[in-house]
Amino acid sequence: MPTHHNTEEQISIAFNALAHPRRVRIFRALQRFGILSFEDIAAITKIPAPSLTHHIRVLKRAGFVLSKPRGSYTDFRLDQAQFQMWFGAPSYLSKEPRPLAA
Repeated sequence: MPTHHNTEEQISIAFNALAHPRRVRIFRALQRFGILSFEDIAAITKIPAPSLTHHIRVLKRAGFVLSKPRGSYTDFRLDQAQFQMWFGAPSYLSKEPRPLAA
């Protein structure tokens, strides 16, 4: 997990975690809905399960997503403190997307 003395590797992992549109979509779904199961994230984001597994793993490795087993399911949520530490207020990522201008 990143500290106040981030290494180049930690910085690279954090920026890479949000460098893919699907991971941003996952982040935004968790930001909007809070705690979600894998199935909920898949339904909301329309990301196929194998790809979703990979992208959640990347976000977890960077410390942005936390998981908690719940029976045969796993719940996921954002680690808001971690995101704040790296990027400050997540203004763009926490807002609903605006339509593109014509």
